[in-house]
This record gives sequence, structure tokens and C-alpha cells, in this order.
Amino acid sequence: MNEGSNYDEIRAHAITNNELWMKEIEIIKPDVIICGGTFSIVQEILGFESTKCGSGALFGKALDTLFVDFYHPMYRIVL
Repeated sequence: MNEGSNYDEIRAHAITNNELWMKEIEIIKPDVIICGGTFSIVQEILGFESTKCGSGALFGKALDTLFVDFYHPMYRIVL
């Protein structure tokens, strides 16, 4: 059974590889990055303010890139 993502592990990896990640963004120069559930980690590391759009999704801008908090449409929580 898939237990999902370990956000503590993702956060630790993002912090450890922060410089490499920033360099990759500088090289690629994306207009938009869909965070897919990791928005809070990205926001914490980059330190940008977030705004909620009409759909309820959060977004913010850093490094000349728009970061969007968006879950896959098939994402489901089973209780």
C-alpha cells in the first residue's frame, strides 16, 4: 500500500539541495512551476508571499517564476 509522500524527507532534501535547485531554475527560466503538494515547502525556502485565487489554489512569485499550489485532479483521500 502506498503511504504517500514523506514531506519531512522532501523538505530536508530541498534544503540540502537548495543551491542546485536555484541554479536549475536560473538555467531553465520557467514561467510557471506547479508544486503538486509541496507549495508550503517551496514557499518556506524561497520566502515569498502567497495569494489565493478564485479556485482556492495558492500562488506566489519568486525568481521571476510563478509557483502554484495545485493537486492532481485524481488525488483522493481515502478515509
